[in-house]
Amino acid sequence: MLLLWILLILAALILLRYFYLISKRMLLVYKFKRNHPTKLVFVRNPLFSVLVPDGKIDLIVQTSEKTYYISVMTTPFRWVRYHFSEDQLEIIMERKATHVTNLKIPQPNGGSFVNNRFPIKKYSLNLKQDIPDSADRYIILHPAPKSVSAVNKTQLVSIVNNDFVTEHIRACGLQYFLKNILK
Repeated sequence: MLLLWILLILAALILLRYFYLISKRMLLVYKFKRNHPTKLVFVRNPLFSVLVPDGKIDLIVQTSEKTYYISVMTTPFRWVRYHFSEDQLEIIMERKATHVTNLKIPQPNGGSFVNNRFPIKKYSLNLKQDIPDSADRYIILHPAPKSVSAVNKTQLVSIVNNDFVTEHIRACGLQYFLKNILK
């Protein structure tokens, strides 16, 4: 009976987490509509990519000057690092600490630095779609993770707002997109 209660509590926590993500997605849709773009077109159900984050285009925002193709990445993990490679998103938990060997005798090099990296989950992305290369394509990370990185040729680069994840796709947060790009 105790095992059944524990399983019910875990299931309730998972459902509450996805309910939170769905409410965040509905708030995202409301914020887009409130900014009054000329035209907002949903390519697929706005709640689908909460359950299946696959990188496909979720919505198209048309303003008077430009058309933006937007994918929204929503995962149930927030205090992690999103790492984009060519066709996948890897969610990585990083733990950093210093191990002090002797607390009573302070020494300049009396400890060792510990850096643990745990891959939590991998998502397959479908970033190659039938849109022109000159189109403005964005991945909006909502809710925003702790950090974002990508592979650029042979280097690991840190991604901030409006940086390229791949050759033609930029990544940013929702607030940055609404305030700086849609204006």
